[in-house]
Amino acid sequence: MVVRRDGLGLAALLLTFGLAHAGESSLPANPFLHTDTEVATAGYYGLSWGLPRDPTAASAGEASDAPHFELQEAAGPAFDTPRTLYAGPDLATALSGRPDGIYYYRVRADGGPWSPPVAVTVAHHTLTRAWLFFALGATVFAATAVLILRGGQGRPKGYQGEHRGGRRS
Repeated sequence: MVVRRDGLGLAALLLTFGLAHAGESSLPANPFLHTDTEVATAGYYGLSWGLPRDPTAASAGEASDAPHFELQEAAGPAFDTPRTLYAGPDLATALSGRPDGIYYYRVRADGGPWSPPVAVTVAHHTLTRAWLFFALGATVFAATAVLILRGGQGRPKGYQGEHRGGRRS
């Protein structure tokens, strides 16, 4: 007898002996996990996850039917020392405050199989680049202020401005 460790052997056994219906599965599906960026330079990034849609499933379930997700973070792809960041029914999170490095994430639903890992590289802007952005912004601000303050001096000769009171000729 062959015993499968992925849980599919149990599902096939239950179906064979009529203890489960073909449309049902007590095993949660393999969830997906996405990131909004692979390289985060702005200091924050987002992760979103969920379960693949089953076209044969009912369109809306009760809130109690919502899967319970567990999101983990690790320093390496092997998840030797994972840290649980979230556990609950939500489908997304935003992360910030991570120092430079590569972070690996995975998620599972209702204690089922883990999603394939997703890697996010955090690479903050260098201090030189930050000062360059600051200097560029200060230059644009100063140029705008000069244009506003000196804006009335560039009128053509003979321009007398708006007529204020009195008669127009």
